[in-house]
Parts: sequence; structure tokens; C-alpha cells
Amino acid sequence: MQQSTRIAILALIELASDPDRQVSVSEIGQKFRVSAHHLAKVMNTLGRSGLVKSTRGVGGGYSFSGNARRTTLLDVIELFEDTSAACKLGNPAEATAPEWALYDVTREIKEIANATYGSITLATMVKQMGKYLDVAPAREAAPAESARSAGTAPAKPPRPPLSEGGATRLGSEAQIPRYASRTPLSAMSSSAGPDITMRPVSMT
Repeated sequence: MQQSTRIAILALIELASDPDRQVSVSEIGQKFRVSAHHLAKVMNTLGRSGLVKSTRGVGGGYSFSGNARRTTLLDVIELFEDTSAACKLGNPAEATAPEWALYDVTREIKEIANATYGSITLATMVKQMGKYLDVAPAREAAPAESARSAGTAPAKPPRPPLSEGGATRLGSEAQIPRYASRTPLSAMSSSAGPDITMRPVSMT
């Protein structure tokens, strides 16, 4: 994901969380550590697409003007990037077998990514953001405070060895990585998204 795309998504999530609030470019830039010059270009693009509107004068800024329940992450990404899975080989007629093999894999990855982004709305992202408000800072501050009090840094737990497929093994039982049990954001979306099946690419 390009930097402009990432900035746009972050700004839209921030604005969509409170559509009535006016937020200045400098305020958004400071929050997400982005230069005002770069952010202004991104906001202009979002403004032309109708996702945000600007208000001039004292107390002015940008506010969300789109439909958070209908606007997907893919809609935003397509404003800044080419999301097509079309063949990018310079000359397909001269492409080698390894080039075609890599193209097949990357094309399928891109199609799955597009389907996922297209099933997640800004409203879903706002809901997801709510889980971390006032939680992440406290969670990060607790170990640091304990380390300062004790005069030592918290020790990192040893990492279990990885087995085939990405699962970690403790004794004879396979432990699924923590992220694998999380509910996909696409399932949280208020709009019905496509049925996405993650499957390995057949290399035979």
C-alpha cells in the first residue's frame, strides 16, 4: 500500500468517526506524523471524490462527507493506486516460465486482497478503531512504568520454534498463532461482502 493511500485511509477513519467535526490539515498531519504538504495533496484528492469537504476561515478544516457504510477500503485505494490484476509482464510473449509462475501467484494474492478490501467499509474501520481508544496507550505504558520502577527492561518471552504452516509447537500440541483466531474485519462489515476463500496456489 502506497503512503498516500495509507494516509487517506487514516484521515478518513479519523473524520468518519465524528462527521460533524472540522479538523485542520495540520491537526491530522500531527496526529499521523505526516507533512502538511503531502497531506494537502491527499485531502484534495479525497475532496474531488466527494469523501470530504473543506471549510475555510477560523475554525475551518475538513469534515467527512461520504457514506461510511457504503465506502469500502478498495474505493479509497483505487483513488491512488492501480488495483487491477492485469498482466504486468513487459512482453508476455517473451516471458519465461519462472516469470509466469511468479505472476500467477502475485495475481491471486492481489485478487484476494482486492476482495478483502472491497468487503470492509469505513464504518467497520471506525468500529475497529474504537477497540483501541484509551486501551493501547495504557497497555504500552504499564510495562514501561514497571521497568522504570525496577530499573530493568521487561524480558521478552522466548519464541517457540515454528513448525510447517506457521503454527508454533509446544511439546506435542500445535498452537495456532494469536492472529489466526481473530474475527476477520470483512465479517464485521455492515455491508455483505464477497465470500473470500483463502486457498494455497497450486504450483503443480
